[in-house]
Amino acid sequence: MKKTILISAILLLAGLAAAAAVDPIEAVNDKVTVPLSKPGQPARIETSILFGSIKVVGYDGKDIIVEAKPREKSLTPNSFLSGLKPSTDVLAPPAPPAPAIARFWEQDQEQADEKAKKARAAGMRQIPLESSGLTVEEQNNVVTIQIDSFRRGYDVVITAPANSSLVLGGANLSSIQVENISGEIETQAAGGSVKLLNVSGPVTVNATNGDIEVVFNRFAPDKPMSFATFNGDIDVTLPAEVKANLRIKSNMGDLFSDFDVNLKSAPIEPEKITSRDGSKFKVTLERVVTGTINGGGPELKFQNWNGNIYIRKKK
Repeated sequence: MKKTILISAILLLAGLAAAAAVDPIEAVNDKVTVPLSKPGQPARIETSILFGSIKVVGYDGKDIIVEAKPREKSLTPNSFLSGLKPSTDVLAPPAPPAPAIARFWEQDQEQADEKAKKARAAGMRQIPLESSGLTVEEQNNVVTIQIDSFRRGYDVVITAPANSSLVLGGANLSSIQVENISGEIETQAAGGSVKLLNVSGPVTVNATNGDIEVVFNRFAPDKPMSFATFNGDIDVTLPAEVKANLRIKSNMGDLFSDFDVNLKSAPIEPEKITSRDGSKFKVTLERVVTGTINGGGPELKFQNWNGNIYIRKKK
């Protein structure tokens, strides 16, 4: 059975005759409790939002609880457009900063526009129009969550059974956080940090501009995992007894570990090129280091451009 729950939380004035207007920042939180079609069986939670943050906390209950908390600062047209930049699987260096004169002109123009807006609304009261557009859909233990608010960012907090699996992402997020989840986790963050604490299942983490921190409670013995960010540190804590093969690539950073890591260079694979006279030969060495922990096991990939990589042994 398919259950769709649509919440549109609109803050109303306490009284139109009141002397002071209600601050639109005081919008109430939207909260939804979703029963699963198959209680007790693992759930899959999927969500991707443009602005705000995502936090998932595992617990012993059977339902999915979703809460959307509005942020105080309203979004601007510039912040909205920045969140619509297309994502790409190929990480590219950030664009160079704009010249100082252009930045000052933009700041002056924004201040002038804001002043004009305030002058135009002088003597009037602001009527709050707050709505998260929270949509939660459940079908066969698959739960999808959406936020359709373009007025301000929302912090989405999800309480889920600990054995749930997660697919989390966003364009302009401050952070993705997960705690106490044993199922498979996949994250895709165009901005912001990713922190996974006390997790057990296979993990795939991709970020563009932010640190990655992962602390494993247990370790999936036969599943490959990947941790990648363009600009940020990667800090992963593994159980002391873990067996794994490592594949590490960092253009500008260093590697640190308290494991006894047996490192070696990646094998050379010549690229065969045939020219007319048969004299051309080319070899390309990929900037990758491989190694093993405790004799080897499933492959763990670590990749960033600018930032250090830390592989820690859990105490």
